[in-house]
Amino acid sequence: MSGEPRPVDPPGMPTSPAFAQGMIAPAGPLLFVGGQNGIDSSGTLLDGMGPQSEQALRNVLAVRADAGSTGGDRRGGDGSRALTPTAGLA
Repeated sequence: MSGEPRPVDPPGMPTSPAFAQGMIAPAGPLLFVGGQNGIDSSGTLLDGMGPQSEQALRNVLAVRADAGSTGGDRRGGDGSRALTPTAGLA
């Protein structure tokens, strides 16, 4: 892996010119997932806290999968360890 951070923007998720959905830092490699919200692939905010929370978690999993981390045994696709995510509802 190069010495530069690599952005992770999964297909089917809205993109932003200001930030990436995730970023892989080459030191680990470490994956940092940006704050996710309850928007679907069309950029529509879902109605209600329950559906928004579920969509936000699907978005986190999409970023993880696009970065090559699969979950299951909490190891990435390359055998690296994955940390348990922390989620906050506001």
